[in-house]
Amino acid sequence: MIVKERQGRASGTPREKAGERAERQMAFYLRRAFGQTPEVLVFHDLHLHHGGEHAQLDHLIFHRAGLIIVESKSVTSAVNINAREEWARQWEGNWTGIPSPLLQARRQGELLHKLLDANAETLRSRLAFGLLQGGFGALPVDVLVAISDDGLVHYERELPHIAAQVKKADQIPGRVRELIDHHRKLASVFHLGRESLNRGLTLPEADFAKTRDFLLAHGTESARKELASAGGSRQPAASSTRPTAKVQPAVPQPSPSQAQGPSPKVSGEPSQVPQCGKCGSKRLSILYKHSYYFKCADCQGNTAIRRTCPQCGALLKTRKQGQRFYGECPGCGTSEHFFTNP
Repeated sequence: MIVKERQGRASGTPREKAGERAERQMAFYLRRAFGQTPEVLVFHDLHLHHGGEHAQLDHLIFHRAGLIIVESKSVTSAVNINAREEWARQWEGNWTGIPSPLLQARRQGELLHKLLDANAETLRSRLAFGLLQGGFGALPVDVLVAISDDGLVHYERELPHIAAQVKKADQIPGRVRELIDHHRKLASVFHLGRESLNRGLTLPEADFAKTRDFLLAHGTESARKELASAGGSRQPAASSTRPTAKVQPAVPQPSPSQAQGPSPKVSGEPSQVPQCGKCGSKRLSILYKHSYYFKCADCQGNTAIRRTCPQCGALLKTRKQGQRFYGECPGCGTSEHFFTNP
């Protein structure tokens, strides 16, 4: 499921335009692979800031047993990776050295772990009857580099791990699925071994939801600028009063008439009938697996539930009462009945 869309950037130079195309291409493949998968969350253009450091992640895949960073690289000719893992790009018949995108993604993974660990007290549940504070140390973070579809990758035979980490863009979703399966096996109670002890963790559903909302709320460029304007002296606080509330980036501000209007309302009946995102059918029911989603009776497809508050534009949290479903706004308190299961 796509929880953070790409923020289109104004591209001026040819290199900037090529980078924009590479990220857009990778976003297309990830949407096609995981756009209707509620248990696999995809963030695009995610900004991280912690301890005076800042990193911009092209793509982040988050599931309950791990995280995967995908760094997009625009390559219209070829790249070569030698035995020392030094990168070079071919351009007009000449080879020029470039910084390693793999090292860049690994640094991003380290910063991501630091950020989550610094907020573990808020995001993670306490363990062992409340005696121990849960953390993120055992949650694996893997990195991949996506090369443009029309590019080529050459690497030394002594580097078999490069073949698993550097892929053409259309190969990335398949590798992501392999890593997700690997993460889940590491977290299984039936998996034994040192790697499982160091990199095996399945987040409880509540912790998964809180971490998702934390990344969504703090992973925007506007949040980074707000931190910078404060002199970098404070860390963005994790959601404290409503930890499981979704926060949508770039929330539109209410109009003056809304700001001066009546207090938050509770609507009675749904104003619109939802439709299947795949076939357009209205024969839907809501099911739950990690989060609520629509299930189509005609094509059996899944459609993510993503509704915004009519009062303030914030992302609504789904609440179930019997067979009725409501969208609850964490900001202004609006409660909207939007669906009743058949």
